[in-house]
Amino acid sequence: MSHRPGWRYEKYCPTWCYKAAQEVWRVHELQNFRVDKLAADNDFYRIRATVVANDGSERTFISAMKACMLAESELDDKLSISLDYMGRVIGVTTVIASKASCEGSLVPISKLKEFTTSVYVRHTETGAIPDTASFIQKIEREREAQEKGEGKDNRSFLSKYWIYIVPVVIVMVITSASNPDGQQGGAAS
Repeated sequence: MSHRPGWRYEKYCPTWCYKAAQEVWRVHELQNFRVDKLAADNDFYRIRATVVANDGSERTFISAMKACMLAESELDDKLSISLDYMGRVIGVTTVIASKASCEGSLVPISKLKEFTTSVYVRHTETGAIPDTASFIQKIEREREAQEKGEGKDNRSFLSKYWIYIVPVVIVMVITSASNPDGQQGGAAS
């Protein structure tokens, strides 16, 4: 069993003006919608939001939550509408407003008659712009230093590669110590 409250979120104004409306429920829909039954069956409460754009195109968004959490919060939920940088709806989600946890606490059916829904509209925020000018200057300074030869390593061969030479010498000493026949030069007795 799923619940369809029928929110219609419509954009009518040119910038940042929106209208959200919920369709009126019919009597048989109210009788059939029982959050306590959904919670007892460990089912989900689902919401479908239809967004109608200025050009008449429709997009449908679906969000779900555990019905037991909705029952424990006494039908107190939050509807979050996310917008892109152009003001178009990119997501609709529903969350519980309280700290409901589905721990099996029974809520009287008298408290499950009316939704208390808070609607939040979230606009996309632009991120930080990288400082490319200083990065380009740093790259140019490094390139100039490389061309002048300031960045060359003038150390001797042993001081550069001693960390690789020492392990090779140690391995050779260990292998020659463990093979006494190799020290005799391969002479037969």
